[in-house]
Amino acid sequence: MKSKTLHLIVTLFLFSIQTQSQVIANGNNDFENDLIGWNTQRDWWDSSTNIVIDASFPYSMNKAAKFNGHSTLYNQLYTDISGLTVGDDYNLDFFAKGGEADLYVGTTSNVYNGTYFYISEQTSYTLRTLSFTATHSTMRLWIDFYPNTSVHYVDNFSI
Repeated sequence: MKSKTLHLIVTLFLFSIQTQSQVIANGNNDFENDLIGWNTQRDWWDSSTNIVIDASFPYSMNKAAKFNGHSTLYNQLYTDISGLTVGDDYNLDFFAKGGEADLYVGTTSNVYNGTYFYISEQTSYTLRTLSFTATHSTMRLWIDFYPNTSVHYVDNFSI
């Protein structure tokens, strides 16, 4: 009986480790709840941006984040990823379409010291993957949309 109980405890423990999930934008990784869980700003100081939620060209479901591309300033879209295990490697997958941008995953206090990914211009949605190693249990996902670039869409972030 002790052997079966121990086996059950070990199995439940391993299952709980395997099912630990990472959370992006408080679960709104696909923008179906508009920008809830996401933040926007322009040129690192101004809260007025050209980033909106758009239902005309989502990758899947009903909505995507859209940068209108008509600004002379950088526009930022960012959120936090929680539930990470320090030292573990992760793949951040997402779909992007349109103009150029820079994506970073780093600490919440200095994202630019984190892992960098260049998002090149694409005419259709393309799966992109950024690999990173967690240095904190919560890290920031940050996108700098280039000024004077074409319209840009991002959607369906996952780890």
